[in-house]
Amino acid sequence: YAALFEAGCYLGEGTISVGAGSLVQSQAYLTGAVAIGAACEVRQGAYLRGNVVTGAQCVLGRASEFKNSLFGDRSKAGHFAYVGDSVWRRRRNRLQRGPQSWHHCFT
Repeated sequence: YAALFEAGCYLGEGTISVGAGSLVQSQAYLTGAVAIGAACEVRQGAYLRGNVVTGAQCVLGRASEFKNSLFGDRSKAGHFAYVGDSVWRRRRNRLQRGPQSWHHCFT
């Protein structure tokens, strides 16, 4: 399956790769070196600003910001998150509510 890009998403400068079956929703902003795995969701208003790599079936949440981060398969940062300079292993899930900042999460 091909990746699906909704109207109104922005693909900026840099090398951007989006895997098969992934969805990039409207108002998502991808710039810099970005590699999204297969069957992922980049939700509305997500801001990926370089050096972001995901495995398969990840969720990069609504109105969240990501930079210099690596996500293992099935990792999720649901919404209103800042994830920078981080490594999330497989199946990592942000469970807390409200704005959170995650740096160097190696759990």
